[in-house]
Order: sequence, then C-alpha cells, then structure tokens
Amino acid sequence: MISKSLKYNLVGLLDLREGDQEQQDTYIESFKNESIFVHFLNEFIPIELVNEQSKKELISVFGDSIINLSVDKQLSDFYKKHNLKRDINTIADSISYIIVEDDYSSINKIDDDFIDVKLVESLCKYQGRTYKAKDQTLKAIGQKLSENVLKTTNFWLDQIPFSCYHKEPERYWQVAGVFKQYTWGKLFFPQHQNKKVFLTVGINLKEMCLFYGLDCLRSGTSKLSTDQILMFDHYTKDKNTIVKIPLDKIGNTSWNTLVKDTTEFFKQLEPLYSEVVDYIWYNQVNLSSISHQLLRINPDIHFFTKKGGDSDKELQHLAISLVVDYERDSLEFSDKSNLASAIKTLENEEDTNVYDIHSFNNDGSDKYIKVISSNNSSISGFKLSESDVQRSIVDEDKSYIYGVFNLSMKQKSGNLIIKKGAFNKVFDLNPVVYTID
Repeated sequence: MISKSLKYNLVGLLDLREGDQEQQDTYIESFKNESIFVHFLNEFIPIELVNEQSKKELISVFGDSIINLSVDKQLSDFYKKHNLKRDINTIADSISYIIVEDDYSSINKIDDDFIDVKLVESLCKYQGRTYKAKDQTLKAIGQKLSENVLKTTNFWLDQIPFSCYHKEPERYWQVAGVFKQYTWGKLFFPQHQNKKVFLTVGINLKEMCLFYGLDCLRSGTSKLSTDQILMFDHYTKDKNTIVKIPLDKIGNTSWNTLVKDTTEFFKQLEPLYSEVVDYIWYNQVNLSSISHQLLRINPDIHFFTKKGGDSDKELQHLAISLVVDYERDSLEFSDKSNLASAIKTLENEEDTNVYDIHSFNNDGSDKYIKVISSNNSSISGFKLSESDVQRSIVDEDKSYIYGVFNLSMKQKSGNLIIKKGAFNKVFDLNPVVYTID
C-alpha cells in the first residue's frame, strides 16, 4: 500500500502530458532514452520524472525494477498512441518496470458526505484561464480542482453499478496549460472503446452545473470527425440526452439520490447509445423510428440500385424542406444561428433551374445545393440538364448535390448523402440529357 501523497504525485506526473508547452516538452523528452518506467494506472511514467523520496517509497514497497514481457507490449502501444519517439522494436532488451499494484479506489475516495458546492462555485471562475506550474497560487488552485472537482467526478463514476461497461476516469483538471471548463468520466461497452461515443458524468465549471447523459468526443486530437459529430447531433436531436443540475439547485441532494437518478437515466439511454454507435460507425439506422428528419449516411458506401427515376413534385418539395431543416440544424449545432436564419430556398430566384437552396458553411462561405430525391434506395436516373452541369463546373467550390433517398411521405424522413463539386465529377453521368448512373 503506497501513501496518498505518492499517489497524487504520480497522478500529477501523468498530468504533464496535458500541461503547458514546457510541461509537455519535459514529458516527451523523458521518454526518449529512459530504461526504467513506473507502471501506474495502466500508464507509464519515466523514472527520471519521479523525485527521490517517491523513488525510495516505490522501491521499498514494490522492489527494484523488473523485466516484464507482457508490459513491454503495453509500452509499445503507449508509445504509438502518444506519438512518442523511440526504437520500440528494442524495448524488450532495455526496459524494466516498477509495477505499482495497489487499490486505486482510494484515489477517488470522498471524505465529505457530498459535494462542497460553495468551494466548487468559487473554483468556476478559473475555468479557461492559463495555468502556470511555477505560479504557487495557481498550483494551489489546481490542487483544489483535483480534490474537489476531478476526484468528485471519478467517485461519481465509480458508483454507477454497470459492471458490463468500461469506466474511463477523468485524469486532467487542465489541458495544454489551461484550466479545463469541465470534467467528465466516461462509460462505454469494451467493444466501443474507440468509437468515441459514451455515457458520461461530470462537473461543468463554465455552466456551473453537474451533468450526466450521452455525448461524444468533440475536441482533441482523437475526436470524432466534424461529419460524425453532426451525425451524432442530428440523430439525438430533440431527444433527452443530457441532464444538468445547476450548482445552486443541488439543495439537499445526496450521493444516493444522484447515483440512483444517474443509473436510471443511463438505463433509459442504453438503446439510444447503441443506435448512435451503429449509425455513426456502421451506417445502420432504422428509419421507421425516425420522423421529420434526414439522417446522413457515409457517401463512400454505395446503396444504390438501378431502379431510380424522376421524383414527383410532392416528394421533391418534401426533400427540399427536410434539407433546409437539416442545414439549419447543422449550423445551430455549431452555434451559427445568424447563418441558419439566412438559409433560403431558390424557388423564385434565377438559379431555380439549377439549385434549390442557398445555405452556408460554418465560416460563412456559400453553399448552393441541388436536391435530388427518391422514395427508394436509388437516385439513379435523376435527370440533370447540360446547363445544370456547366453551372456546377463554374461554381465547383460551392456547388453541392444532396441526394435524399428512402424518402417516406408518411414519416417525413429519409437517408441523405452529400456530394461537393462539379456534378460531372461527383457522379457518373450519361449524356446528352445527363442521367445519374
């Protein structure tokens, strides 16, 4: 059993990876030629980063470093994951480990009955501010965040009785030298470890609230793509996926109540969690359960048969209406309400014979959209004129085709693919009146 102070020292060394530039450089440099690592919380800490007192305690409890072939493989993966430099093929010949085997649950043990709301509220003003390790005041604030925000988040996570889920605790109260705006602990099925969709609990310092629900990885180097984040937001639109409890409304809430409410809500979200993963990563979606909405699918997967043809006016009108809603939602999700309100259809414009909608990218640049629609799984056979194709060549950087298919008049829903560029480049066309093949 190691001391509490040593545990927090080791956790602090793991924090260097997400610290300011100087801390990150120190962390990365220490991995280049190190031959002894502390294996802790399934992470690796070069021994040169550990102070002498901590080294003595580690050796007295766990003995001298040893060679371990199974841990070698984990270290190789660790180097790859974090883009660390070393000849990983020679690890087995040169590396040994002090393996810390301990009950880590005490790291997240909460001494008080519940959250110290007043203290957490006082810490909220530091979110988003620059952190400097040499500033003793900021260092003390960081310690308070670790004790009262990060540890509280992980204690909450630990209490959720979902044994079939993998739990990934929050480890950082600052990222890249900035105090974090929120903490979150994540739960996901082991087979979804790399899917970046999860159930989560945490404390949002910016919004001054506790939160729990379903979310996805929206920032960082390993985040979902922009398109995948939009797919998540569209799929969960108008669904109750996040519960927020303002700090000043916590009142007499207890851990028992919070854990019970969180667990019940997660049970309700379980089907949606699996559906979202299937949709984002495997293009699997049951449209019969979707109404008044389009769901985009991966354009690289070819769903089309050869049974398409002209869509009727009623179907085309619905498709245009749903695409307008899709575009507005996409911009709203990205906090671009001013652009969302400026979207318009081109029914009475001179471009009506080419494009159907004038929309915008997040940066404000124009998108001119041609909508093609079908009530089956094909958009083959939809006719484009020579002038359509020539105009799209001129407008190549802002010309889009939105293919709406499996469109249901009853459900007012369908699948969507998006193609950008000149029409003759994004589809195979047959002249003289071009037909999508």
